[in-house]
This record gives sequence, structure tokens and C-alpha cells, in this order.
Amino acid sequence: MHLGRTWLRHAVLLILSTSTAGNYQRDPCATALLLVAHRDDETFFAGEALLGRKASLPWGCRRVWWHVVVVAGGGDQSTREELNAVLNIARSHTVAAIIVEEVWDYTDCNMPYCSEFLDGSVPIQKRLHDILALRSWDYVVTHNEQGEYHHYQHAGLHVAVRDALQKFENPPQLLVFNPMPELNVSVSPGKARMLEAYMRTKPTRARQMTVQGLARYTEHLVPAIAFFRPAPLGVAFAHSMQGVDLPFMYDWTLMHPADHLPPFSAKDCLVVVQEFFGNTWFNFCGRPDSAQYPDVCRALRREKDQLSSRLVALFQNFEDMAHAHEVGKVPMPSPHTPTLRCSKMRRIGSFGEVVGWEVLAEVRNPCYVVLLVLRRIMVGWKKGYQGRTYKVLRATEPRLLTSVRQEMSWDEVDPVTVQPDDVVGWQIFLQTDDISSLSKYPVVPEDGADEFCIGGRGCDEAGLCTFDIQPPEELMPDLLVQKVSVRVMPRRSPRQAQRNPFFDVMPALNISEYVDESTTYEELMTIRQKLDHSDLGMFEDKIRLRTELLPAAGVLATPSIHLSNTDFNIAHLIAGRQSYVVKPSHMSESQNVFVMHNGMNLLRQAWGWPGTSSIEEIQAAVHQFSEQSALDWECKALVASQPGVIVEELVLAEVGGRLAVDEFKFYTVFGKVAFGEEIFSSAGTVMEIDRDGQILTNKMECPPFCVRPCYTQMVEIAEKVATHARADFLRVDVLVQGSCSGLYVSEVELFPASDFSPFLKEAVAARWREGYAA
Repeated sequence: MHLGRTWLRHAVLLILSTSTAGNYQRDPCATALLLVAHRDDETFFAGEALLGRKASLPWGCRRVWWHVVVVAGGGDQSTREELNAVLNIARSHTVAAIIVEEVWDYTDCNMPYCSEFLDGSVPIQKRLHDILALRSWDYVVTHNEQGEYHHYQHAGLHVAVRDALQKFENPPQLLVFNPMPELNVSVSPGKARMLEAYMRTKPTRARQMTVQGLARYTEHLVPAIAFFRPAPLGVAFAHSMQGVDLPFMYDWTLMHPADHLPPFSAKDCLVVVQEFFGNTWFNFCGRPDSAQYPDVCRALRREKDQLSSRLVALFQNFEDMAHAHEVGKVPMPSPHTPTLRCSKMRRIGSFGEVVGWEVLAEVRNPCYVVLLVLRRIMVGWKKGYQGRTYKVLRATEPRLLTSVRQEMSWDEVDPVTVQPDDVVGWQIFLQTDDISSLSKYPVVPEDGADEFCIGGRGCDEAGLCTFDIQPPEELMPDLLVQKVSVRVMPRRSPRQAQRNPFFDVMPALNISEYVDESTTYEELMTIRQKLDHSDLGMFEDKIRLRTELLPAAGVLATPSIHLSNTDFNIAHLIAGRQSYVVKPSHMSESQNVFVMHNGMNLLRQAWGWPGTSSIEEIQAAVHQFSEQSALDWECKALVASQPGVIVEELVLAEVGGRLAVDEFKFYTVFGKVAFGEEIFSSAGTVMEIDRDGQILTNKMECPPFCVRPCYTQMVEIAEKVATHARADFLRVDVLVQGSCSGLYVSEVELFPASDFSPFLKEAVAARWREGYAA
């Protein structure tokens, strides 16, 4: 087969097409024989070429002498009438020199035995030979070897025409239909009218579906020897299948892997289609010896670089239908289905918004998966969880993974704001109703695995979840998650600081960049836990607190006997004393604290332990903590504090006719007390009290545990310290002496470990956010 007769002939065609470009009344630039199996094929697959408005034959030839032959349907008079009516419309729109038509008498059908056209009055090969010999044709245009959408007579006519041309010594160039249903190129007004005419002449449901479906096959012509549509992309006609508007379907989606094709996947299909578009654009666009379709070439250029979301969604529909038998076995999980939630704890690493999701898994059986964005929460009352407490910021809708669709990505329509330390997790749905079974799995140390799941501790009422077990393989028979990730649109610039309505926070405490209108108390405390500026030592180092902050604020600290970061020999200082307190200056949580009164350790007594502590035991403990730091989950500023020792006077209050340690802890936010709590003998909170002295919650009866008459003075002391320090949030602890004869600040805390009522957490967070004008 030859692409053309000779180079001389092509040169003549180029001269003719050029000379007629501006004068359509001259001689035709080429003669073309259009052979189609059925009336309407000439419009679906060559309508623009017939009209010459949005397409041209090679060498820019538009003023063509067309001879249209419809091979099947001549026995039905309506075929001739419809064809004539449609081509009359074409004649009124075309720039072609002439369009003539004829209809042959072979039967119109789509069965294998019809592909050889055996029932006509004259054998098909003779008819083809005669018409090919009728004149010196420049081009023959017909169906491609795949029959466009595997129509038996389309493919059969291609074979017949190809065989007939091979008997000629110097045959015309054979062009074949190369429709691309994947593209979305609009048709010209003339072709639109031709399609409408076919709809009007026979307005049946079948005709309507055919015209509406095939009208979206973007027309294109290529040389037969250069037709290279990949076999997997062989097209099957489809329309409105399973309630989805599909103008076509690939053979690939309908074939079993045994047919020498892998199972259909949208991801693999995108690769094949994009390569096909690239090859088509490179070989046929902008070349004068190819049929020219400028609109098609522009669409190819766009799609070859980045496939449209329309095609991505369409191929996903193909995948759903290709695996419908597999997918149908998996019920959609209900909101009450037990779940397993896990994470590899890899940081997102930047501020921004999640705009897309990705998951890759080894799928053994189809199953649904949910992706999660998790925020690490570091709060004191969760200290036993070793830093693996997380809050779920966002959970996606369940997505179905199959043996083919093992990798998925999709866009997020409602972006969620994230921070660098947030992580991505995943959730599967368990095939058991006994969620308590997670309790049987052992808690794993933080460095004992690279992936953790929520175990028996689960999530608390605040939505804080503990990831403390490894993924149990026996609970995950269907898949192994290999990777989960998010696409993040980075924040262009930090949140612009607004004028503070209360006071400007000291720079070392300023967390305005992290705070927005939805930040919770737990999240604020997590941000606070990470702060480690050296200036914060005046809060967490109790020696610096007593020598720097409290004197500058004009308030009294607990009377001291000994303060030192270097001299840890304190035995001689406490020998002979009946009452005193020894404690580290760089630790909290009552670590290594000795509250001694008449030889008894009041702290141990409150905890139900033996109440004695010898001087030797105390001195040994001091030497030990002089070489230690605070717990790693505590505030970084405390962990960084220099070791030190404090020996101080024991301050006792009168409670119910006896002396005991009575301490009030005030939670201040931007210089104002949000609430206070009374701690009696280190045995826990007795009551929560508002700023004005009203009891909010209480665990003990009043009397004897009532709000002290000096409560207002304590509030003033706490606010004085917080305001002087310019602290956005600070807990100030005040010891009561006697019946309010003395009030002393014992310590302050940037990162309180104590828990308190949820409504008070929200009150604290609300003022904290307000202070940052969030």
C-alpha cells in the first residue's frame, strides 16, 4: 500500500489547493471516494471533511469532488431519502466542489456473517473494483480496521476496500476514520444540522441514542497505514449505561485478564490515552500531507500534557463498571461499623490547606478506606500516652479500593487547614462488632514501631485519641496500606497579626500565627508545649521565678531557705527543722518533692503511702534530680531549665480547725483570671471557682471547704503576675497561710498538667483566641 501515487501528484494537489483557497469556483483540488457501510456513517465520521469548513484533506484541500457510497441499506427506500436529505444540507454548507451519492443493495446488519456483504446483487469485490476503476481517485476514505466501535460491517468494509486497492498498481491514498470519543470538540453548524436531520427523519429512542452517542465521537482522518489507535482503547458503543452518561466504552473494561490484557484500571488507562494523544498530535498535526483538523489538534495539545478532569472522572466510571462484580460484594459501611484507625506519624511539614488526598495499598479483597488528618495533642493529663495522642481534624468519605484500584487520588472540595506537625492517617472498617478486642493488643513503646493504631484506650469525650498499638494483621485481612499522603496548598504568608485587644504578648510566648477561630484548648496547649525560648525560663525555672519575675511584679513568693543551681548539699539546712519543703527547681508533677511536717511527709500521706522520709533519703533524692531533667512530654521550656534545688518554709492554712496545705491555682488568660481551683493537701481539686468567687463545681461540702474570704486578693495577685509577664496564658499558684494572714505565689505554670471541666476549657480557649483577634 502506498501513501500516494507519486511526489509529483502531491505537488500538483498542493498547487491546486493553494490556487483555490480564495476562489471556490475553480476546479476541484482533489477527487475523493467516501465508502461507508450505512447512511449516517458519512456524517458521524467524515461530516466535517465533506463540509470543508473545520477540516480539510491533505495539502489543505477543501474544494473536493466527493463521491459518497453507502454500501448497505439500498433495499430500503428510506435509506436513499434520508441520505439525500442530509447531503442536501451538506451541499448548502459545504465549500466542496460537488457531492454525489449512491446506495448499494447489501443488507444492513451487525452480525459476524454480515461483515463480508455476501447478499448483494453483485459481489462486493466486483462493485469495489468497478468504482475504483471508474476514475483516477486521489483519495479513498472509509472505516478503520477496528470498525470504529467494532461494528462488524464497518470492519468488514475496511478489509474489502483494502483488498480491492491492493489489486491496483498505483492506488489512491487510503484514509480511514480515526474518531476520538475521548475529546470534546464541538461540531460545525453544518454538521449539527446534518445530525439533527437524522434525528428528525426517524425519531425513535434507538435512533436518538445512536445519534446522541456517536455525535460526540470527535471526527478525524488518518492514512490507513498510520492508524495506530492502541488495541486496549478499542471502542465499544455505549450510552447511558447503568445510569451514567457514557458516549463510549473501551474493550479493555469488558475483557477478562485472560484476554492478554491486565485488569482495567483508570490509572493505567490515563497513561495509554495520554500517549495515544501525544502520538496523534505529533504525527498528524501541522503536517501538510495529513488531513487537517485544527480544533482537534488544539484539543490534543491540551490533553496530551494534562488530561482533563472530565476524562479522569470518566475513566473512574469505567473502572467502577469494569469491576462491578467485585465491588458489588462489598457493602457500604455504616456510621456504626467498628473501625481501626492508624498512622505512620509522618509530619505534613508545612502550613497550608489540604486540597487533595492519595492512598496506595496492597489490596487482597475489595474494601473501603477513609483517610484522616490528625493533629498531635500534648496535654499534661494525657502524659501516660507518651506523645501519641491525636485529634482527628478531618475524615474523608469512604473510598473503595479493589485488586485493580490499589492507588487512588482525589481532590478535596472543602480544604482543611493544617500545620507542620499534623500527620495523615487511615481508617478501615472491621468485620467484627466487638471493638473491645483492640484492648488485648499490647501497648507499644514510642520507639518500638513506625506505625501505630488506636488501641483499647480509644478516644475520650474531647475527641483525643491514643495511638498505642501496632496494626493488628489479623484485623486487616483485606489490605496492607503502604502510603497515605495529602496535597497541601502552602499558606502564602503567616496570618497577619491583629491589634491585640488586651496587651501585646511577650515575643517568646506569641503564638498568633497558629491560632484561628476554631483552635481548641488542647491545641493551644500543644502549641505551648513546643515553646523553648530561653526567656521562658523565668516561668519554669522556679529559682528564676523567685529572683526575677515575682519581685518585679511586686508579689511575695513562698519564703525561701535555700535556692541554688550549684549547691545541692542541703542536709545541714534541714537538720533539726520540724517543717520545710524540699523540691527541684526544674521539675513539676510533684517529682521529688518532700513536704515535711513534724517528721512526716505530708505529700506521701495524701497519696496513701508511708509518711516518713529521712534526711538521708531526701539528700539522696536531691543528688539524683540534680542530674535529671523534667519529663519529655512536659513543656520544652521546663525540660530545658537548669537543674536546681529549693528549700523553703512550709506554708500551712487553717482548714476546719486543723492545719493543712491549701493551694489555689488560677488560670489567667491575657491578664484576667478565667477561673480558679482549690487543691487541698495535694489530694486533687476540691472545687472550681469563677473569678468572682462563685463555686462552679465542687467535690467537698461547704463547710469546711468554702471559698476563702481572701479569694479576691488572690485573684488580684494572679492577675498582677500574668499582666506584668505579658503572658497570653499562665497558671499562677497561690498558697494560703493561716486564715488568709499570708498569701504567697508558690509557682507559675505555662503548661499545666491538670485536667478540668470541658466548659472551662472552652472559656479559656475563647478568651485566648480573642486575645489574638482570631
